Amino acid sequence: MKLKKIMAGALIGVMALAAVGCSPKEKEWPSENITVYVPASPGGTTDNTCRVFAEYLEEELGTSISVVNQEGASGGIAADEMMAADPDGYTLMYYHNTMMTGYITGAVDYKATDKMKVIDITCRDYPGAICVKADSKYETLQDLVDDIKANPETVRIGVETGGGSFLQAKMFEDSIGGKLKYLDYGADAERVAGLLGDKLDLIFLNVGSAKEYEESGDFRMLGVYGTERNPLAPDLETCQEQGIDFVWGGQMMAWFGQKDLPEEIVVKFNTAMEKILADPEVGDRLETLGFYPTYEDSETATKSMNDWLDALLPYKDLM
Repeated sequence: MKLKKIMAGALIGVMALAAVGCSPKEKEWPSENITVYVPASPGGTTDNTCRVFAEYLEEELGTSISVVNQEGASGGIAADEMMAADPDGYTLMYYHNTMMTGYITGAVDYKATDKMKVIDITCRDYPGAICVKADSKYETLQDLVDDIKANPETVRIGVETGGGSFLQAKMFEDSIGGKLKYLDYGADAERVAGLLGDKLDLIFLNVGSAKEYEESGDFRMLGVYGTERNPLAPDLETCQEQGIDFVWGGQMMAWFGQKDLPEEIVVKFNTAMEKILADPEVGDRLETLGFYPTYEDSETATKSMNDWLDALLPYKDLM
């Protein structure tokens, strides 16, 4: 009897030590707060779509999600923070395919898919628009193009130097045979402010946001840069319809993790995302931001990102 008591006591002690030594991160994921880095300022479409998803993910995953806005280097600063963290699913990043184009522009010296894991793609944006102030001298897209060609490097455009908007502007220049004057204005929110404040002559902006400024009498949209018209502004002609062969494929919003993020975490995260994206309410909220749900799992999303980069590599020398 005494020996049994000793053995039982020893067993209880071992169990207690095991419980003390067990880290919360060894529990079933997620068992603690998740931090998400967003390489964009608050109030832009990247930040806004992330916060929509974060709201629903908290309910699906049963944990809280902290969104940290960390701009700079076309996603490179936020990516460094994310990649330096443990691959345990508690530090992620939400961004778009600019994380890939940073390799072309020189903002980062690596291909994102080589250094990190694309967890999924959640949504894409409708074709965006070339926007000017409502009182701009540019009544039409052709007016704008003619002035850019006649007065090289004087028409001011706001871009995030080294980012997707920078590459986008270079492609626009290439399509019209003209030269713009580049001003570094960060993300969407800063570029909108620059145009409103007459510091810029044009910006590229998603139609969901641009439409609000057009309805308020602040902006004029001159044309959308997709192969088809934007359903949010069906009467607005594409650039191609107006004789300007400029097409920009748009944003693929995605979740990123460390390269060796465990597959079981990826699967659990994506199971939650698939359910969220099937909710009509989520679709409605995304549409007001100019996006539509489009789920791609990790393998498919990685291919989409790589295909996007391959299609733009011919423009690397323009940078």
